[in-house]
Amino acid sequence: MKIVETQPFIHEFNITGNENNLPEILKHFNTPEECHEYFSSNLIAEHTKLYVDRVYTEEEITEFEDNILDIVKNQMPDAENKISDAEYSLQVAKKNKEKAVESYNALNTEIKDYRNEILKGTTELEIEAQRVFRFPYKGYYYHYVYLDNGMVVLAKITLMNEEERNELFSSSDKNEKFINSLLNEEKNKRKTK
Repeated sequence: MKIVETQPFIHEFNITGNENNLPEILKHFNTPEECHEYFSSNLIAEHTKLYVDRVYTEEEITEFEDNILDIVKNQMPDAENKISDAEYSLQVAKKNKEKAVESYNALNTEIKDYRNEILKGTTELEIEAQRVFRFPYKGYYYHYVYLDNGMVVLAKITLMNEEERNELFSSSDKNEKFINSLLNEEKNKRKTK
């Protein structure tokens, strides 16, 4: 369930499958150009459009909860009253009762939909290609996204098919060397803390 496109483009992503423990925050850049230069000089990567699951913001969850509260306080009592009125004069108002029940059920469904979105906690987001850097590493594509605050963060990991792995074998050697040095830097940072 989409609420709004947020500005600036800063999101938290729901990531699964990072068995190779690539850092979720790669680096901070001052400009998009600096980010592009970093990727082109260190990796064989490409821009690609990406659909990812992002975590709902507190504002979105609050809006869902406000919608539920509004329905419960303002719309449900009215729907319940319509059901009672229709039952009271059943012979005369059968059609009114059916409409009231349908309205009530639709409101319950709407509440359940909002609640399910809150429990799910994420929504799909389409990210334009120039923000996404995809590169192969150990049989997976790692998708990093440039955010408006200058951070480049890991947004999604996908398994490469066998044909892609064979085609990209030679170019993935450069990527593997760079990622291994990056992971070693991360380990050294943790040891010094």
